[in-house]
Amino acid sequence: MSIVISSYNAYRQIQHNRSKKKRKLYKLAFGVAFDKVILAYCGFFMIMGLMIAYDTLLQFQSFFQGIENYLSNHYYLAIFFVVMRAVSLSFTRPGVLFSSAELMLSMLPYQRNQLWYYCAIDKHIRLSLYVILVTIVLKVFTSFSFIFLSMMLLLFITTQWLMIIPQWLLYQQSWLIKMVVIIVMGFVFSIFGFVFSFLTAQAFLVGFIIISLFIINLLFWKRIFQRVNWQTIVETNDKLIWNMFFINRMSEIKIQPPKRKGLFHHYVRNKRLKRPFPIDASKKVYDRLLLIYFSQHKDQLIKGVGGILVVMIAPIFKSEQLFGIGMAISIFLYAQISVSFFIGLFQEKLIYSLPWQIDRWKQAFLKWIYVGGGCLLLIAGIILLIITESFIWFPVQLLFFAMVAHACIQMLLREKINTLTKTFEKIPMILILWLVLLFFSVIKSLTTPPVSLLAVVLIWMIIRKKREKN
Repeated sequence: MSIVISSYNAYRQIQHNRSKKKRKLYKLAFGVAFDKVILAYCGFFMIMGLMIAYDTLLQFQSFFQGIENYLSNHYYLAIFFVVMRAVSLSFTRPGVLFSSAELMLSMLPYQRNQLWYYCAIDKHIRLSLYVILVTIVLKVFTSFSFIFLSMMLLLFITTQWLMIIPQWLLYQQSWLIKMVVIIVMGFVFSIFGFVFSFLTAQAFLVGFIIISLFIINLLFWKRIFQRVNWQTIVETNDKLIWNMFFINRMSEIKIQPPKRKGLFHHYVRNKRLKRPFPIDASKKVYDRLLLIYFSQHKDQLIKGVGGILVVMIAPIFKSEQLFGIGMAISIFLYAQISVSFFIGLFQEKLIYSLPWQIDRWKQAFLKWIYVGGGCLLLIAGIILLIITESFIWFPVQLLFFAMVAHACIQMLLREKINTLTKTFEKIPMILILWLVLLFFSVIKSLTTPPVSLLAVVLIWMIIRKKREKN
């Protein structure tokens, strides 16, 4: 007589075997990458790194205190972060790691619903333990108070558990519904935050949000297993479970995580890129090829723009006067990254199978670069409005930043075009010195706004140069 083990024991056995296999893979990978001597050195340097990190964090105690004072009066922002995180992750992750192993197990005399509950509880218990560990680390290395960290921990864990069902259900929906949910949630939280900013009943707002999430869970509880595409969920979760970074690096086998399929995927890739090339309109051909090129290198583009934003914003946390340095470096980085994309464009084989002119390529490429630069300039303008003391100089400073970026892009692009066309035309030294002067002028422009008047001189020089060519 065969003994049928319970569904929970069967689930735990699968989890145990999976963990055992992962440990075996990690052991093999570590055995290849490290030996005892390297591990000893790594341990020593890790201890030294922790000591250096601790001494460094001591210099930011006032910054941590400011964060605590602000969030102590706006606890609802922690809930908003967890909610928006779950909604954002619903584009690519169902939130419950129900894999192919559990699916195969459900074909035996085990209920799929119970296995799903086990997966949900197990995953979020692990997540809660990770959050507790991070909270302990923050308590040791920062000046956050115990009461503040405990409150944030309680809100994070509670909200995370209440977002299990909403994230699972949103994953089943189309990208349009997810975008609508994100917009509506942002609008609702903004309204509540604005209204309750005039009141002192913060506990009422936090309690209202938690109760609302609890009611949403009750309303949608019975819809968890309705119209579920288990095959898609299983494929996604298998990628997430076995996407181990260290193992991938050592084995040189890349398991790509599931990609988001939002507005860019459904509108740009599926619709715009499938349209026939407008052969009769040559300008649109250049724009279409650039759209294809940027869509293929979307990840590199996002990383580059993200790095520029970090360089632009990070110095403000140290001192508002350092914004000029961050802005100057950001302008140079944006110009350098933009030009590197222009060079990479001519490595595509499709380009050489079509008739083209370098001037047309330059015009089309600059149009895309100026659009991206305008978005970054808008962010810089918002930061400048927040930290500036003289609003009279604001438009002049913003114009100055734009013209310096334009001059830098033009010079670097000119150099790369000379390399492509093999003209070997030397850039005048006076132009390089002029850009160096503008670089330091951007740094000085925040503390001395009249320096921004150099933008007028720059515009006059560019207009004069164009007139001489014509």
